[in-house]
Amino acid sequence: MPLEPMLVSSGPLRPDDDRYAFEVKWDGFRALVAIGSKGVQVTSRNGHDMTARYPELQQVSIVSEGSLLLDGEIVCLDEDGHPDFAALWFRSRGQTTPAVCFMAFDVLELGGRSLIDETYRERRRILEDLAFKGAHWCTPVSHIGEGAALFEATKKMGLEGVVTKRLDSRYRPGVRSRAWTKTKHLQTRTFALLGWLPREEWRGDRGCIVLGLRSETGIAMAGVVESGYGPELVDQLPQLTRSQLLALQTPGQLWEGDDPLVADVKFLEWSAAGGLRHATIVRDSADLMSAR
Repeated sequence: MPLEPMLVSSGPLRPDDDRYAFEVKWDGFRALVAIGSKGVQVTSRNGHDMTARYPELQQVSIVSEGSLLLDGEIVCLDEDGHPDFAALWFRSRGQTTPAVCFMAFDVLELGGRSLIDETYRERRRILEDLAFKGAHWCTPVSHIGEGAALFEATKKMGLEGVVTKRLDSRYRPGVRSRAWTKTKHLQTRTFALLGWLPREEWRGDRGCIVLGLRSETGIAMAGVVESGYGPELVDQLPQLTRSQLLALQTPGQLWEGDDPLVADVKFLEWSAAGGLRHATIVRDSADLMSAR
């Protein structure tokens, strides 16, 4: 696809007025999706073809004449309809379940005509008129105003946060624009502690602890944490090498060591690449327990 997604800036919640649309920040993988004569084609934010990875997205019914190019987020939803990034992470590591849903929040082309110079208000109107139908497709709600109320509601529901978009903004491919801002809540999740790397095997002034998550098939690496722990915790963990870390990052690779300890980790964001931003261990090491 010739376009790159418009990027979102981080910042405080925008003024609660009718110049902005406020939407839930969905915890998933950003993607551009083309619908045309060749079916549905899925491209990641970094330009990788992910069509074969998500065959369920071929099942879509839409009110439209001609081809479409959509911007949105691929998510896994739990039984309560909340995004489950851990499930999506395991899907990206080679598992075939659970199913995903594409949350379409923008339309960039319609019937071969570019819409990127239209305002977000107009693009949103066109998107809603497309009337998606399908178990794996959704157009999430967008609120004009009422941002503070939505932000508080997402906090209570355990969602990632809110994205604010200026209604008069144009789509700027590949640009991190202040016209779109994300305001996030800190998240906490329990991870397995697979081992630690000393600083000479990692980077910076200290090493890191390697984190994992359990699925029905085993424990796979899910990122690292660099703060919130001391020597008393490191002494309880196996020491890993850089080559072992690289092996654990291979899709489909599972942890083959002893049952690890677990701990709660607080973080701002868990990226599609598996990196945790502003992460710290928050459970005291005396409370650590077996992952079994």
